[in-house]
Amino acid sequence: MIKQCMLLWKLQLRKCFGINEIIHGKDEGKKTRQVLFLCLYLLVGIMMAGYVAAAAFLLCYAGLARLVPLLTAALPGIVVFVFALLKAGPTLFEKGDREILSPLPLRPAALIASRFFNLYSGAFALSAVSALPAGLIYLILERPGPLCPLLLAAGLPFMPLLPLTAACILGTLVMALSAGARHARAAMLLLTLLGALAVVCGSLYLSFSSGTMDLQDLSVLLEVGMLWIKRFIPTAALYAAGLSGDIPAFAGYVGLSALIFTGFVLAVGRRYDRLCGLLQERRAGKTFRMKGQSASPLLWAVYTKEIRRYFSSNVYVVNTMIGWLMMVVFSAFFLFLGPQRAAEAIWRQMGEEGGGRSVERLTRELPCLLAFCGVAGNTTAVSWSMEGKNMWISQTLPLSVRMMAAAKFLVNLTSAIPALLLSWLLLSLGGWKTGPSLFLLPLCHILFSAALGLWMNRKLPNLDWSSETEAVKRGASQFGTALFGMLSISVSAAAAFFLEGSGLTLVWSLWAVGMLAACAALLWDLCRKDLRGIG
Repeated sequence: MIKQCMLLWKLQLRKCFGINEIIHGKDEGKKTRQVLFLCLYLLVGIMMAGYVAAAAFLLCYAGLARLVPLLTAALPGIVVFVFALLKAGPTLFEKGDREILSPLPLRPAALIASRFFNLYSGAFALSAVSALPAGLIYLILERPGPLCPLLLAAGLPFMPLLPLTAACILGTLVMALSAGARHARAAMLLLTLLGALAVVCGSLYLSFSSGTMDLQDLSVLLEVGMLWIKRFIPTAALYAAGLSGDIPAFAGYVGLSALIFTGFVLAVGRRYDRLCGLLQERRAGKTFRMKGQSASPLLWAVYTKEIRRYFSSNVYVVNTMIGWLMMVVFSAFFLFLGPQRAAEAIWRQMGEEGGGRSVERLTRELPCLLAFCGVAGNTTAVSWSMEGKNMWISQTLPLSVRMMAAAKFLVNLTSAIPALLLSWLLLSLGGWKTGPSLFLLPLCHILFSAALGLWMNRKLPNLDWSSETEAVKRGASQFGTALFGMLSISVSAAAAFFLEGSGLTLVWSLWAVGMLAACAALLWDLCRKDLRGIG
């Protein structure tokens, strides 16, 4: 069983990180993109490690070093649980691999263990990035003793086991409860967006409330937070006690993690085929409803097909809709604070004095903030890639690139226009100066980003994906669209920082005309090609 498990795990790991493509692929362009993505993951990991190390250093500097071991145990667990919750169930009970591997002489426990270890690989990387920097800062600044480094290294492999097992159990329960339900996908999407919205609102609250806290208030807040962590994550308390020298507590932490993991693998492995069958049977239940057919104009038919394709993928919607939610949240935030209080709060965070000039400066930069959220919500950067291996269907239909591009462009505007209008209305009600630039400048950035996304995804499609997450989050076109979109916003922001009055209006007008011209040129170059050239 162990040999089978390790072989399956190795194959799945190579597939997830694109190592097979790098080693055995013959397309040099794809190999280069996979190498760049691995470098990008490494860069994100380095940045995350830097943030964690800075947090541990601040705790030690504030005299709260005793909280660092608890942070070292709790933070990786929270991060792993959140990141694994949505992908744990689909990864464990993925239908495609099961159909391929079922005829082979494999033990079910080996299959479920290999899939769990596939999740464990990413969870272990997150745990290492979250725990090691804080632990090293604690060892350097506090010097707790020679036993602490050994315990830190020995406990690291066990950190992701409990949160990952909990995410797998909860993800499986969610799949079981939602399989066969007509509106299960919409419910999961709504819960995910509400969770992301809660995180954004909580970050805003903590950011602007911390400006009025002194060090003593912050210490009390951290103490209370750690007490809640000890209450709801008792294993974190065991690990923290173990780092402080309590060997029985550390042994209990290791034994409990290993025992729960082993029990989960054995329990699911014995009933794996039955669970997969039940989930698939319920998912294919009475959810299909045949409706009447009617003729529609060609553009409307293609547009409705693209809308259905967009909302059929939770990861696609969440990855783009968060930008539009942030736009509305920021506008509501400025509505409730008002111009004067918002300017004072923001510039106090930056170490500047609030006043009338700060209000004017913030008013000038609001269009850039809305444009940033709009570019973050771009749907076109992966719209061709989402066709996947079914791209041949669109290529064989009597559809032109112009028709397909127009439908995908309209899907982006379907989210952009309502969010932008609602933000403009909220800021107007809040007493802000909402001139034409507050709506027109973000709209020009959104149009430019949408056209650029279509053009870049046409040049760099990713049609060979095996999961929608890979198509949405591992596209070179998405990275390039975001990069050039941010560069275009930086030009508008620089003009708002250095200019005002008629000079700023002139520069913004010229820049908007330039973006619209670039948008037209990109769409013209896109539409003169054929659909059969994609892929």
